[in-house]
Amino acid sequence: MNVLVVGQNYRIVGGSDRYLVELCELLKKNGHNPIPFVAEHEQNLKTKYEKYFPKRVNFENPRIRDVVNYCYSFSARTSINRLLRDEKIDIVHLNIYYGQLTSSIIREVKSRKIPIVQTLHEYKLLCPVYRLYRNESYCDKCITGNYFYCLYHRCNRGSVVRSLLSVVESMISRYLGSNTGIDRFIAISKYVKMKHVEAGIEAERITVVPNFTSSLGRQERRKSDYFLFFGRVEREKGTSEILDLARESRYRILVVGEGSEKKKMEEVKQKEVLDNLEIVGFKSGNDLDELIRNAKASIILSRWEEPFGLSVVESMARGTIPIASKRGGITEIVADGEDGFLVDGRNSKEILEKMTWVVNNQSEVEVMEKKAIEKVEQNYSEEVFYRKLMGVYRKEIFENV
Repeated sequence: MNVLVVGQNYRIVGGSDRYLVELCELLKKNGHNPIPFVAEHEQNLKTKYEKYFPKRVNFENPRIRDVVNYCYSFSARTSINRLLRDEKIDIVHLNIYYGQLTSSIIREVKSRKIPIVQTLHEYKLLCPVYRLYRNESYCDKCITGNYFYCLYHRCNRGSVVRSLLSVVESMISRYLGSNTGIDRFIAISKYVKMKHVEAGIEAERITVVPNFTSSLGRQERRKSDYFLFFGRVEREKGTSEILDLARESRYRILVVGEGSEKKKMEEVKQKEVLDNLEIVGFKSGNDLDELIRNAKASIILSRWEEPFGLSVVESMARGTIPIASKRGGITEIVADGEDGFLVDGRNSKEILEKMTWVVNNQSEVEVMEKKAIEKVEQNYSEEVFYRKLMGVYRKEIFENV
């Protein structure tokens, strides 16, 4: 089976990029031919298909051409036409493609009667800024398609110009078929499916296939004395709450990752002399694996409604229980008190109580760690994901014959 896997990057920058890269690896391992289609970039993984990659939109120093291509990429449309002419494609699997490739590619695929599935990694079809989150609170004013609330509230970084561009891009995308041109949506949690059904997308067009991890951890663990925050270092991920925990306790807390809040956290650490807070920066591969595996627990305090909670699964897979916010898809993963803890992410007293319990109840924690690994094996492994994904692919290919 030739699968055109579409996204922004063919390298790991964020969670959706990891999904795309690991999806390609998983398909190849099972005898299929994944064909990546992303924007060109010097750091992309090498592939013989990179000759088809369209020019990248420059977000750092945008010119008029970049603004136009953000809404409608002529380069992506031309490039996908060349690829579809040269390669036989059985199915197209969209991921986060907007911004770089845009919905200009959808009609080119549909004109060839190739089935399209799309993984819903976040809330782009419902919210011009993808998050259903404004002024540090849940917001669904744009969910029915009236995107001008985004402009009124300046949801894109407080800027009228940026917010207007987000509104225009969302309207063009919808006109080009971002909602109606997709044969099957893959929701990464029941919560994501529910929000899209609320927005008017038919429930029968959405199949829930949770994300997967290949990092199952029955290896020996050497638990250390620290609690771990890892992922994007952004305010909606709970960075202020991490600072509060460091202020109110002497527990050692490691922050692993990059993001716009990292510099601020470093400044606060230095100014307030928070010696128990260590800001490690970006880690990957074996280095990250060891940090997760040896933590007493992971601390995942998202403020927004997490579509899934990959950090939660990555933690549990390595036998490290999560102390996580009751937000979005996270509540579908963690069984409170059995394989982790669900907390009010803004209640530092409650979080510190769970951290203290973990420190003082090692034998009970070990039972929870085993349950966490078993849950990942049963629900979020490569094998489970692959079986469900093939069910989606075969159904769409068969129906489009």
